[in-house]
Amino acid sequence: MHLTTSQKLMILDLSEESARQALELLKAVGARFKFPKQVYQPRVCVGSRYCKLGLVDTISFGDRTGT
Repeated sequence: MHLTTSQKLMILDLSEESARQALELLKAVGARFKFPKQVYQPRVCVGSRYCKLGLVDTISFGDRTGT
């Protein structure tokens, strides 16, 4: 799970079914969502594991450097 500075939440490595279930659970407690085609804004690439523009695997890099 990754919390962003713009009050966003990113949950990585979910199966499609788990993502649907998480979405429904979050909706049930009042979370609101905007989907990619509804909002145009800069995006952050979190590394090559999750982003095709990533140059390094930031998770492994963080593990190696202790950050």
